[in-house]
Amino acid sequence: MQVKREVGDVSILVNNAGIVTGKKFMDAPDSLIEKTMEVNTMAHFWTYKAFLPAMIANNHGHLVSIASSAGLISCNGLA
Repeated sequence: MQVKREVGDVSILVNNAGIVTGKKFMDAPDSLIEKTMEVNTMAHFWTYKAFLPAMIANNHGHLVSIASSAGLISCNGLA
């Protein structure tokens, strides 16, 4: 991972990535739905996989995942 090569090991990882399509679900092209899943879900797994091994080896580290407030409220067009 480019960031790990450039930054090295970290003790705090904050994942605050998130995008929305801005379209109704049925109007969103499949490629945009796939992009949303890549950023909003898979990004957490990829960053954890890159940085978690060093945290475990050092017996120290924090993972912070900031989820969207859309999990608590509804908003038209967030599909």
